[in-house]
Amino acid sequence: MLLLKKTLEIGPSSETYIGGNYAHQLVVNRKGDKLALGLKAGVRFLNIDWSKGLYRDEGDIF
Repeated sequence: MLLLKKTLEIGPSSETYIGGNYAHQLVVNRKGDKLALGLKAGVRFLNIDWSKGLYRDEGDIF
């Protein structure tokens, strides 16, 4: 089992990723043949602080 948390901050944005992996092997017969299974799940959060942004022309709405 592997758990991961990673945070990245660039300019006005901050991104956090939390994820995990799990792998398991099952022996399916007496010869020792195996079946491998895996599961992966994750969540990504993005936060933007608009007050830290740099704007070229504050009077232009586009």
